[in-house]
Amino acid sequence: MTTMSFIVTRFGRIASMTLIAVLITRIIRQQLIEGLLVGLGYIFAGLTLDLLINAKGGETLLYYMIVAIMSGIVVFIPWWIWKIYILTPMGFLLLFP
Repeated sequence: MTTMSFIVTRFGRIASMTLIAVLITRIIRQQLIEGLLVGLGYIFAGLTLDLLINAKGGETLLYYMIVAIMSGIVVFIPWWIWKIYILTPMGFLLLFP
């Protein structure tokens, strides 16, 4: 996504690319709910990257790297919420020693 953000400059291109990738690759997973939640994370990350890149905060490589790290963190949010719901907060904390 970061490489593509250098190429395309219009809003929505990266988010639509992630949506297409999710629809094609996440449907064939064995655990459908996990695949959908991971796909939802990808969509959120693509939308976050799209919003921050098009906010015209900067054109430097450092800005692109910070945006890429932020969108990489956003990917995990739906999965973390699902794990906290399934395991309870105490079980989730015990999962990460």
